[in-house]
Amino acid sequence: MTTEASTDATLKQIIAEQEEIFVRRQPKSQRLAIFASAVLVFSGVIDDFVIVDLLSSNAGNTPMSVLVYSIQRGGNGGPALNALGTIMLVMSFIIAIIGYIGYRFLTRGERGSRIEALTTIAGSEG
Repeated sequence: MTTEASTDATLKQIIAEQEEIFVRRQPKSQRLAIFASAVLVFSGVIDDFVIVDLLSSNAGNTPMSVLVYSIQRGGNGGPALNALGTIMLVMSFIIAIIGYIGYRFLTRGERGSRIEALTTIAGSEG
């Protein structure tokens, strides 16, 4: 029993060290990547919004982004705009969950253990 307890304690200590390394180093190494991706997404959205707004000024159909912006410009858009936002948010969550479940299903035999993933991220030899 003592070897099992010592092995368990050692394993818990290794996991705690790996988690500390992950928590300490991960945000620092990805701050610039997160900021750069946020800037790229923002510029892409603004670009699409401006192009759609300029090109569809006389068209009978209005894109969703232009409609939301024009309704919201005068203040609270009312219950219809709030319902539209709720529907879009719920649909985004549903699509993200379906994508996650699909990823888990398609990679079920290829994934390793969490300890292997932490040691790979931390850069230590397992």
